Amino acid sequence: MFKFLNKTKRKMAQLVGKTILWLEDIEDKKAIKKIDFSKGRDFEEFAKKLGI
Repeated sequence: MFKFLNKTKRKMAQLVGKTILWLEDIEDKKAIKKIDFSKGRDFEEFAKKLGI
């Protein structure tokens, strides 16, 4: 019986995790639509500031 409960909990955790990822993807897509790319900066310049 405990194996069944552990399997059920694992499946629920996977479902919750997938749902959270799905919601994050939706929010990311909304944020990308709002970005004004005309105010962009050169990536190389930005990378230098970050030290990459």
